[in-house]
Amino acid sequence: MALDQAEQQLEESGYKQTMIVLPQGGLHSQFGKAGDTNFDSGAYTTEIVDRLFAEAVWKNAKKAPPIGRVSMAGHSGAGATLASMARESVRRHSGRKPGTSSTLTGDLVLLDAINSSGELSAFKDWALMRLEQDLTALKSLKTDAEKLAYLQTAQKLRGYYSQKGSYVGSYTQLDNAIGDWFKHHAAEFGPYAGRLRANFSVVPVPVTHEELMRGMPAGEARGGAGTILDALRTLHSDARPARAKAPATVKTAAPASKKAVSPAQPAPGQQPSGPSGAAGDARARQIATAILLAKTGGEGAGNTAAEKKAAKEAAEASVAHDIQKGTKKDVDAWFANLEPDATFLGKHIQPSRAGEPPGVHHEMAVKLAAAEASLLNTKAGEKPAGARVRLGVKSVSGMRVPKTPTGKTSGASMHCFGLAVDIDHDNNPFVGNYDKPSKARPEGGPSLQIIKHATLLLAGAPHDVRQAPPKLQGSHRTDSEEDRKARATRAVEEWERLHTDSILVQRYLSMTPEQLDDALKERLPALTAWKEVQTAEAAPQPGKQKTKKRPNPPAWVEHVTESAWWHAIHDGDKKHSKQGDFGRGSSSDPTKFGFMTLHEELVKALVDAGLSWGGTYQGDRDIMHFDLRTGSIGGRPVV
Repeated sequence: MALDQAEQQLEESGYKQTMIVLPQGGLHSQFGKAGDTNFDSGAYTTEIVDRLFAEAVWKNAKKAPPIGRVSMAGHSGAGATLASMARESVRRHSGRKPGTSSTLTGDLVLLDAINSSGELSAFKDWALMRLEQDLTALKSLKTDAEKLAYLQTAQKLRGYYSQKGSYVGSYTQLDNAIGDWFKHHAAEFGPYAGRLRANFSVVPVPVTHEELMRGMPAGEARGGAGTILDALRTLHSDARPARAKAPATVKTAAPASKKAVSPAQPAPGQQPSGPSGAAGDARARQIATAILLAKTGGEGAGNTAAEKKAAKEAAEASVAHDIQKGTKKDVDAWFANLEPDATFLGKHIQPSRAGEPPGVHHEMAVKLAAAEASLLNTKAGEKPAGARVRLGVKSVSGMRVPKTPTGKTSGASMHCFGLAVDIDHDNNPFVGNYDKPSKARPEGGPSLQIIKHATLLLAGAPHDVRQAPPKLQGSHRTDSEEDRKARATRAVEEWERLHTDSILVQRYLSMTPEQLDDALKERLPALTAWKEVQTAEAAPQPGKQKTKKRPNPPAWVEHVTESAWWHAIHDGDKKHSKQGDFGRGSSSDPTKFGFMTLHEELVKALVDAGLSWGGTYQGDRDIMHFDLRTGSIGGRPVV
């Protein structure tokens, strides 16, 4: 119980009308009265509710509350009992004589619970039976509202497996069977194919078998994440947080076990009521939108319509290819695990642009939750929103339609998979993107020139923000704790360099003419020394015929000690300070913020959680950008 934290995850879900009951099984995971796998969930939950009523757990209640829905979840050996219930469901649906086990009447959650080919066959048969039932039901319904209401309350399957265990193969087979069914029937659902696919999801979790119910490594704080919590929120996104006539409860400790029973959800086919129903509808539309845009909504650059069309189709193909390569799944299955309601530091993750779905993929949401947990000052009772204010975070954006990564000519951005976020885009720009040096502009655009001028005047030498970041000692490319900490240490070193330059840019651009004169007087010896070094001929080294060629100094090196030149340059820099890479947002203002507002603590936490930071790129610096490169979608350098 201390490791799984089932009770804590239920409380964090906010579902006041949901109970988790954990039955105690036998030595070989028998949950039937006869020491077998024939488990009567209906009788069991009724007995539990009646006993709680008798013990006056519900204050002032005149009778026991009704049980709305019983969902079954099992970890490890509990799969034997759940498989028995799945077989009984299929048996009765086919018209055969009922057996001694009860059926699955609610949702099914499998946590490393497929232990044999027989159990795999039972769960596949149940899933395919349920899909056929859903297909028949949706064909019989006429309106969109009726179809969405059905999909919200229909039985769902959520399979979780540990990536560091032996369950990968069986869960992959289950997911493939579901995927094959959709390949043959998806066209019959139209826009509802994605929503139904989300009802039958298989999710890899980067933990060990024992850590799966917790959803995080044993030594790491969950920070609002967790597999049980994910199942509650995903399967019951339409569930009512409370009912008007529900009796109050007295908080009691949950018993210990491996199987979860969740009464008090709307029965299948029952129309939910209240504001959360609208949230369920929105989630369905957002997942469907993500799938549709991933397949047909790509964007491509080009000079002609044909070039743009080719680039668009190439971006869409890259998304599908990378998903298939990394997960052996299709686009529908990948985006079934989109979390449109995902937040970071209490702020909803917005789409990159209007018309795109909000949120991030489940894999990214787990990493953001881990980073958030490490940022909270829990001793002081700090909440996520409070940490956001303390860290100055104003915006977080995520999803994007298929397109090549910014600054690249091929491939797909990690935003397209829901595996990237941009934090405070306006004042943490992608420096060196639009202002990249070229033959026409060898020194680059306004942002690069402003940084060089500011650092020359105030630090004694022009800094190239695109210079290589500190080197790692070793590769450190995996998601191990050691590698993440090594990358986080390097990220902090680079943050310190960028932060220093950002402060100098802000100070330089906010100077009055009088302050500029004062700075020139103070810095004249340093400017003179730098000029002499740049214009001096390199002395030949003894014993060598050739000397290393010195890089050509800037064309303006002769003028760096002249007041008139600095005033002209300063005026021009202030005029262009909101152009190029420094002017990509409506609130961009380097005269107030420099070119980076991200706090060191924030960057460290995100990289330490397993994300790559664009501030440590080789070359151009995408300071706003964080993405997940050690998850299912690979093929990118881990930075």
